[in-house]
Amino acid sequence: MFSKAVLDLNYEAEAARIQDSIRRSLGSELHRKGIVVAMSGGIDSSAV
Repeated sequence: MFSKAVLDLNYEAEAARIQDSIRRSLGSELHRKGIVVAMSGGIDSSAV
């Protein structure tokens, strides 16, 4: 069952965790120096 508690996050810590994970993967696994991230949040991406 979904609860509002699921949305109770430390957003700064979570963003840092994701950033660190991407940096580690790029350097050690993919041997790349950078990445392009595409994000969409427009009306065409919404669900009703």
